[in-house]
Amino acid sequence: MSLIGVTVALAGHLSDLGMKDAVLRFYSTYSRDEKKGFVSSILIFFLIVAIITSSLLLLLAFLLQDKIKALGGYGISLLLIAFSLIIFRGVFGIISAIFRIEEKIKAVIFFDFFQRYGGLFLSVTLVLIYRNLFGYYWGLAVAEAILTVIMIWLARKDISLGFIKKKYVISSLKYGFPLCMSNISTLFLNFGDRYVIGLLLGPASVAIYSVAYNLCNYIFELIKNVFFKTFMPLVINNWNKGEITQSQRTLSLHFRLYLMVTLPTIFGLSAVGADALTLLAGAKYKDAFFLVPILASAIAVNGLSHVTFSGMYYKSQTRRILIITFGTAALNLILNFIFIPIVGLIGAAWATGISFLTMVLAGYFFTRQSLEINYQVASIIKYVFFALLMYGAIRLIPLSGNLGLLTKIIVGALSFGLLLLIFDMHFIRAEVLNFKEALR
Repeated sequence: MSLIGVTVALAGHLSDLGMKDAVLRFYSTYSRDEKKGFVSSILIFFLIVAIITSSLLLLLAFLLQDKIKALGGYGISLLLIAFSLIIFRGVFGIISAIFRIEEKIKAVIFFDFFQRYGGLFLSVTLVLIYRNLFGYYWGLAVAEAILTVIMIWLARKDISLGFIKKKYVISSLKYGFPLCMSNISTLFLNFGDRYVIGLLLGPASVAIYSVAYNLCNYIFELIKNVFFKTFMPLVINNWNKGEITQSQRTLSLHFRLYLMVTLPTIFGLSAVGADALTLLAGAKYKDAFFLVPILASAIAVNGLSHVTFSGMYYKSQTRRILIITFGTAALNLILNFIFIPIVGLIGAAWATGISFLTMVLAGYFFTRQSLEINYQVASIIKYVFFALLMYGAIRLIPLSGNLGLLTKIIVGALSFGLLLLIFDMHFIRAEVLNFKEALR
């Protein structure tokens, strides 16, 4: 699964070539008639590249099946099914970008949620029936195929099949290709440490680290995607209209609300991490809890890059983004080789945290040259204090097990929510409700 997962992710980025990012950036700049030609050119170009990339990687896997024991005929068959996901996810990303720029926020969040968890539900069902990985990948493929067909049907008015127009492809590649390479760098930034851990500490340590990382990643990736797909289309539309002041206000609100949600989540995971790991992964992974506070903080910080990188997106400085992400991935690899031999597995978590923080700070440095974003330090301090009080309330609960976990989550949510209502009601009324009106 790991081999196939990394291969599909890598092939997906290579096939995408930053096309969905180009759609998000340029779609609203074209007239109604031009939009159809633009989207059709991007879709057809992507499909051609995806088929070529998948075929070459499948051929490579076939040639190496005798040398890589994890492959074999079984692995090749799984790859053949899994590569269909590259096409489905690529089409999904392009059409989803159209919905985002048209500010169809509810539809975007629904489809994103269905893609993530609808496929997972069907996969688990088929695995329980067939008891092999064919069930897992067939479940993903079928669910994402259905989703892709639905999205194409909904976006049919924006698509007109025809010839690829070179001007659209060239301008999209100039903007998107550096972002494609940046995404690959980010892929290695997120998962490259597994190879170092396996090399220095062995596969058991990889499993322990992966369980803790995945627990945090599933939670914060969902939060990050909801914020990104809610706020960034509005920001980009403001840029295209020349409303820079409004985009700066929206980014400032994005930053503050993101911290309002993620800070209590970090402290909450730190308080209930052992029970959560026991429930989701089994008692043998309970000891991975010591990694959760650091990894939760690191992954949450990574989500701030949507704001701190915004100035470079605004100026279309995609090469600079590539340099930062590539440099950060290299830094993470170096820090892993330094920290792990000294302090063990927690060194990998520290390396991840330092790398993500470095990336976000680098983005902040370059964005402040073009955009004035209010980072509201006083609000950060306030939310940290609220989260500490919430953490203390959770720790007072003596219950354990699944009932204890549920009780702690409810107490934590209620206590932090009450503090917000008491001390932050003015902000919620003045800013959040106005933003909600803007979405309608």
